[in-house]
Amino acid sequence: DILSNTLEQTKRDFNREMAARSALENKHGGGVSGRGGAGGRSLTGLLFQLLVVAIVCFLSGVKMGSSGAAQSLPVASMFVVTPETLEKEASSIPVMEDPPVGESTGEL
Repeated sequence: DILSNTLEQTKRDFNREMAARSALENKHGGGVSGRGGAGGRSLTGLLFQLLVVAIVCFLSGVKMGSSGAAQSLPVASMFVVTPETLEKEASSIPVMEDPPVGESTGEL
Protein backbone atom coordinates (compact mmCIF):
# COMPACT_ATOMS: atom_id res chain seq x y z
CA ASP A 1 0.00 0.00 0.00
CA ILE A 2 2.77 2.42 0.91
CA LEU A 3 4.62 1.80 -2.39
CA SER A 4 1.40 2.15 -4.36
CA ASN A 5 0.54 5.46 -2.66
CA THR A 6 4.08 6.77 -3.22
CA LEU A 7 3.92 5.81 -6.89
CA GLU A 8 0.55 7.53 -7.33
CA GLN A 9 1.84 10.66 -5.59
CA THR A 10 4.93 10.70 -7.83
CA LYS A 11 2.75 10.34 -10.95
CA ARG A 12 0.56 13.25 -9.82
CA ASP A 13 3.62 15.43 -9.14
CA PHE A 14 5.10 14.54 -12.51
CA ASN A 15 1.83 15.33 -14.31
CA ARG A 16 1.59 18.69 -12.50
CA GLU A 17 5.15 19.60 -13.51
CA MET A 18 4.54 18.58 -17.13
CA ALA A 19 1.33 20.65 -17.24
CA ALA A 20 3.14 23.67 -15.78
CA ARG A 21 6.00 23.29 -18.27
CA SER A 22 3.58 22.91 -21.19
CA ALA A 23 1.71 26.03 -20.12
CA LEU A 24 4.98 27.94 -19.84
CA GLU A 25 6.13 26.83 -23.31
CA ASN A 26 2.78 27.75 -24.85
CA LYS A 27 2.90 31.14 -23.12
CA HIS A 28 6.33 31.90 -24.63
CA GLY A 29 5.36 30.70 -28.11
CA GLY A 30 7.16 27.41 -28.58
CA GLY A 31 9.31 24.76 -27.07
CA VAL A 32 12.34 25.91 -25.15
CA SER A 33 14.04 22.52 -25.29
CA GLY A 34 13.87 22.32 -29.11
CA ARG A 35 15.93 25.46 -29.57
CA GLY A 36 19.11 24.11 -28.05
CA GLY A 37 19.38 26.91 -25.51
CA ALA A 38 19.70 29.66 -28.10
CA GLY A 39 17.91 32.13 -25.88
CA GLY A 40 14.80 32.33 -28.04
CA ARG A 41 16.55 33.28 -31.29
CA SER A 42 15.29 31.72 -34.45
CA LEU A 43 17.47 30.30 -37.20
CA THR A 44 16.07 32.83 -39.67
CA GLY A 45 17.09 35.71 -37.42
CA LEU A 46 20.61 34.38 -37.05
CA LEU A 47 20.97 33.89 -40.80
CA PHE A 48 19.71 37.42 -41.40
CA GLN A 49 22.28 38.81 -38.96
CA LEU A 50 25.03 36.80 -40.66
CA LEU A 51 23.96 38.16 -44.06
CA VAL A 52 24.02 41.75 -42.79
CA VAL A 53 27.50 41.30 -41.29
CA ALA A 54 28.77 39.71 -44.53
CA ILE A 55 27.43 42.61 -46.62
CA VAL A 56 28.96 45.20 -44.28
CA CYS A 57 32.34 43.43 -44.39
CA PHE A 58 32.22 43.21 -48.19
CA LEU A 59 31.37 46.88 -48.60
CA SER A 60 34.07 47.97 -46.15
CA GLY A 61 36.57 45.83 -48.08
CA VAL A 62 35.55 47.46 -51.34
CA LYS A 63 35.95 50.89 -49.77
CA MET A 64 39.39 49.98 -48.39
CA GLY A 65 40.46 48.66 -51.79
CA SER A 66 39.31 51.75 -53.65
CA SER A 67 40.91 54.15 -51.16
CA GLY A 68 44.25 52.34 -51.19
CA ALA A 69 44.17 51.48 -47.49
CA ALA A 70 44.25 47.76 -48.19
CA GLN A 71 47.78 47.90 -49.59
CA SER A 72 49.23 48.25 -46.09
CA LEU A 73 47.66 44.93 -45.07
CA PRO A 74 49.88 42.00 -46.09
CA VAL A 75 47.05 39.58 -46.89
CA ALA A 76 44.80 42.13 -48.56
CA SER A 77 47.59 43.36 -50.83
CA MET A 78 47.46 40.02 -52.65
CA PHE A 79 43.90 40.74 -53.74
CA VAL A 80 44.21 44.44 -54.61
CA VAL A 81 45.17 45.16 -58.22
CA THR A 82 46.88 48.51 -58.86
CA PRO A 83 48.41 49.84 -62.08
CA GLU A 84 51.89 49.34 -60.61
CA THR A 85 51.26 45.65 -59.92
CA LEU A 86 49.79 45.19 -63.39
CA GLU A 87 52.90 46.72 -65.01
CA LYS A 88 55.19 44.61 -62.83
CA GLU A 89 53.34 41.40 -63.71
CA ALA A 90 53.10 42.27 -67.41
CA SER A 91 56.85 42.88 -67.63
CA SER A 92 57.62 39.52 -66.00
CA ILE A 93 55.52 37.51 -68.48
CA PRO A 94 57.69 36.20 -71.36
CA VAL A 95 56.43 37.16 -74.79
CA MET A 96 56.44 34.40 -77.41
CA GLU A 97 56.84 35.58 -80.97
CA ASP A 98 54.86 33.89 -83.73
CA PRO A 99 56.96 31.65 -86.00
CA PRO A 100 57.34 32.81 -89.59
CA VAL A 101 54.76 31.47 -92.02
CA GLY A 102 55.84 28.28 -93.77
CA GLU A 103 58.31 27.25 -91.11
CA SER A 104 57.65 24.05 -89.20
CA THR A 105 57.12 24.40 -85.47
CA GLY A 106 57.86 20.76 -84.79
CA GLU A 107 54.30 19.95 -83.77
CA LEU A 108 52.19 17.39 -85.60
